[in-house]
Amino acid sequence: MDLSPMAHHLINIQITQNEKEIFKASAPEDDKEKVEDLLSDAIGMRPDMDCSYDNIDEFILTVLNKTTDQTLQLYNQLQEEEKLQYFIFATSDGYEHLSEEQIEELERLRISEFEEETTAALKKMLNIEFNLVVNGAVLPLK
Repeated sequence: MDLSPMAHHLINIQITQNEKEIFKASAPEDDKEKVEDLLSDAIGMRPDMDCSYDNIDEFILTVLNKTTDQTLQLYNQLQEEEKLQYFIFATSDGYEHLSEEQIEELERLRISEFEEETTAALKKMLNIEFNLVVNGAVLPLK
């Protein structure tokens, strides 16, 4: 039985700014929309964004019905290639409503279709971090 849809439903990603929670959603897509809002407030434009994640659904299925301490222990045992990742990036058609000058500004800010580069740029620019909240544990996402 494929449990991936159930795991997706259990993904709760928290956004922190200056180490304080500013948003927590019950779907990764809602966090993406919050980042779009923050970006719009910061730079005055809103490119269409998308999100993706690696290893989170598998981890959630592993820690299903575990305690907070057990969840933290399993998280701390993850190998580098198993680290939990969450990405936000511009969609390929996310620039259609923007002017050439706005597109150039986004490129200068390193906001593009490249997942890792864009996520890193957004985290730095907006001073935010992403965490997975599961079983009462708050786990930093790479």
